[in-house]
Amino acid sequence: MATGPNEPHRVRNALAQLGASGIQSILLEGGPHLAGAFLDASEVDEIRLFVAPVVLGGSSARDPLEGAGAERIAAATRALELSCDRVADDVLITARMREW
Repeated sequence: MATGPNEPHRVRNALAQLGASGIQSILLEGGPHLAGAFLDASEVDEIRLFVAPVVLGGSSARDPLEGAGAERIAAATRALELSCDRVADDVLITARMREW
């Protein structure tokens, strides 16, 4: 399910309400719909993605990210900084997407 055209507005409104309450930073944990809505609203400054050496899938597997995104690689948002770290048997990829 892709995010709707009103999602970026809803995200910015929610962040404005949090800011008015004095909240200056949030950790977003959720599924592909929530992540896609915040990315579509250009309100993500850092992505932390764990990659595990486990293969899952099948016809019922969900995409890890929903939203409008970019149609072509040339139009995609690129990370400003990127680092990779091993955490036990997994890999943590940290991508700085923007500076405020």
